[in-house]
Amino acid sequence: MSEFRKVSDINMSTDEGKSISDNDEMEISETAMNGNPNNTVSMSDESVVENTEAMDTDMENDEADIQANWNVGDVIMCQWGPNQNIYYEGKITEVDNLMGQPRYSVHYKGWGAKYDEKFLHEDALKFFKPATEELKQRTKDAIEEEKSKKSKNKRSMSISPIVTGKSIGESGAGNHKSKKISNIFARHSRSSDRNGSKKRGRISSDMSNTDTPVSSRPVKMRMEDTVKVREKEIVPIKLTSSLKKVMTCDKELYLGFYLPSIPARSSIDEILKRVFLFPFLTVIIIAFKYYESMPRDADTRREFGSKLQKLFNLYVGDYVISNFEDLMYQDIVQGNEPYYYGLDRCKPKHLGNAKISKENDGSVKMSSLFGLPHLLRFLHTAHEICRDSLNRLDTENFLRWAADFVKFLDARVKTFFDKEQDFYPAAVTYLTRFYSNKFEYQWK
Repeated sequence: MSEFRKVSDINMSTDEGKSISDNDEMEISETAMNGNPNNTVSMSDESVVENTEAMDTDMENDEADIQANWNVGDVIMCQWGPNQNIYYEGKITEVDNLMGQPRYSVHYKGWGAKYDEKFLHEDALKFFKPATEELKQRTKDAIEEEKSKKSKNKRSMSISPIVTGKSIGESGAGNHKSKKISNIFARHSRSSDRNGSKKRGRISSDMSNTDTPVSSRPVKMRMEDTVKVREKEIVPIKLTSSLKKVMTCDKELYLGFYLPSIPARSSIDEILKRVFLFPFLTVIIIAFKYYESMPRDADTRREFGSKLQKLFNLYVGDYVISNFEDLMYQDIVQGNEPYYYGLDRCKPKHLGNAKISKENDGSVKMSSLFGLPHLLRFLHTAHEICRDSLNRLDTENFLRWAADFVKFLDARVKTFFDKEQDFYPAAVTYLTRFYSNKFEYQWK
């Protein structure tokens, strides 16, 4: 049961396939407001960026023009499922105002808090029903029927092969072939401590395909088989050709002993700010009410940006940093201010720059230092990170929004990446430190 009922497929590029550049002005027709096609409203990026947070705050604090039909503590039956008429018992836990109408927070009985949903008043009129005994019983019967179907499917697996003519190996339970997970950034597995012990890394190997003996007894799947089936179901994020070129260029640069500019010219925090604190489509659609569930959609966009930022800061050392960048990463974590770059034309950068921000515990916020190349490294393995860190529903929502985020990045590659400005050759002192340290140094 997803946290948000409807998720818009709004692309982060225009419908005509042309991206909205960062410096261009957006012209929005006033036809939706007054029906006059000759008048247009010009919105610059800067004005929208400055007013976005204020607009969100104002909308949430507006007094409701519509009287609330439900109060905190009311028990209701809420419809769930796009293609089924099943109602689940829920309780109103909060009532606030958004866009001039009440918004209800619903907690479902027997479900965790992560499945709570928020409904605008107009949506609540469609999905809410009184919690009558008849409706509760009908829901209970529907759930029991679903359980009985699953039970029948399990029993059908135990039919003797003599009857079906098939061996257990031909069924889905015992014939799981694993594919070697190809990870072009497997080289980014680093040392967990500074003495050279291996940090946790992805180790994949092919399982031998052995014949399963014929038996009338169902074969229970091994735990490793179950995990591999789940891996197959989670599809990696697909990068565009231009973003793949950035990754190829990134690989050539650090193989050529180049280090990224610290902090990056366009850091990950700044990129996310331009997307989620400058949601021009969200502002327009909410203002003109083109799409009824847009507030929920905007909340999901912000949630995606927040999770991406947190996951990057948490796993940057395990999945993102290359072996050659490891010493630089250590210096950043320890708060040192070394010179990374060697040539005269390269102006050394210090960790004392104003752009660098810190977490609440005082640690350096890595998303404020690294830019697009490291963000793409993270997105390349994001499906693995999500599988280990998030539940299944949150993973699906994250990867769904990541697809739109990739389109946004693809339209602005030249803005966010320039190898002449974003990478500099490493200093001789850095190379000396690198080769003198007892790191396991292998390029794969």
